[in-house]
Amino acid sequence: MLIGLAGRICSGKNYVGRLLTLRGLEVWDLDRVAEKIRNNRRTEVMKLFGTTDKAEIASIVFNNPGKLAELENLIYPELKKQILEYPYDLVINGALLKTGGFDRICDFVIYVDAPREERQRRAEAYRGISADEFERRDNTQSFTDPSVSKYECPVVTIENFGKTDTALIADLDRIFSHPPKS
Repeated sequence: MLIGLAGRICSGKNYVGRLLTLRGLEVWDLDRVAEKIRNNRRTEVMKLFGTTDKAEIASIVFNNPGKLAELENLIYPELKKQILEYPYDLVINGALLKTGGFDRICDFVIYVDAPREERQRRAEAYRGISADEFERRDNTQSFTDPSVSKYECPVVTIENFGKTDTALIADLDRIFSHPPKS
């Protein structure tokens, strides 16, 4: 089984991912796997961006959709290959499951949602991201919202704000006791 874990910046995807790990599922953070692929392709990255520095590349791609597409075209094919070759149940955690076409290979997606104001507060408090930078990054992720974009597999939304851990775990238990079908 392949499960996608999606949501906008600071919605709590990583936190829900940790809860899924406690359920015994393998969870891959697509950003980390992509970073390994990017590091293995340093020469190509340098040709595209003039740098291999992660922060500089992020600044470039979050301000230039064309450059973002170039990075995705470099990374996503290898990422998809590694996912498809993984022999066990897997959760793939990534804000941009939709743009990479990863929703096409998932059995279903868990979309983690939180109010915009809370996500911005988290971004500033935990990641030191300015309000302007949050706005830019959040705008690049608008299509992750299932109310905006149609996913190619079923989507279940979990609200990750104002709930206890017990309530979030109960939400996940309900999802896994009755997984959505295509």
